[in-house]
Amino acid sequence: MPDFKTLPDIEGTFHDLLGYTFVDWKDGFVKTELLLQPKHKNRQGWVHGGVILSMMDVVSTFAGNYGPDGPVQSVTINISCNFISGTNGERLLSEGRLVRKGRSTFFTENRVLEGGSDRILATSQGVHKLL
Repeated sequence: MPDFKTLPDIEGTFHDLLGYTFVDWKDGFVKTELLLQPKHKNRQGWVHGGVILSMMDVVSTFAGNYGPDGPVQSVTINISCNFISGTNGERLLSEGRLVRKGRSTFFTENRVLEGGSDRILATSQGVHKLL
């Protein structure tokens, strides 16, 4: 698996809009970092819940997309998110862990943390279909 901080060929995509980078990606685990900008926040200055859920979906997918010959492809079937706390901080850390991978689906557990304090902002469970 190549070592990289951003995905190739993402210019103009939703991944590009979010603007996260990879901190770690290995078999069964991924960690990303998102440096927060005004576009990620709501009118009150807090990180928008949609950004947190999007980061959950990103790490949930990549936790199961790791492959010895490069990333495999998948789509999200279901993601169940629990919002625990908000933040008006400067960065988010997101982690995804592979729970089980079958022939056609995989399952993950994920969380988003406030960068600096590691306070848990949200948790989720994901189900994905391998393509």
